[in-house]
Amino acid sequence: MIVQQALGVLSDVQREAIELAYLSGLTKRETADRTATMHGTVKSRMRLGLPAMRRSLEAGMAPTALAAATRGRSTLPAVDTGS
Repeated sequence: MIVQQALGVLSDVQREAIELAYLSGLTKRETADRTATMHGTVKSRMRLGLPAMRRSLEAGMAPTALAAATRGRSTLPAVDTGS
């Protein structure tokens, strides 16, 4: 549910790329084939979309939940975009 809310802040193309890659398990190349876009375009959409999701999640979490989620770190852990 929280992830779906964070996906809601993205553009349609960013959301599609992230959903296909992370929720459907496709590689970036498979995502590019499925969306009829170039591999680099998929990477760019994900590179821009993931930080937007992170900001949304950080803004929407209560301080105690954020602290628990980050295990004392000041920010959420980095997400590997496979770039």
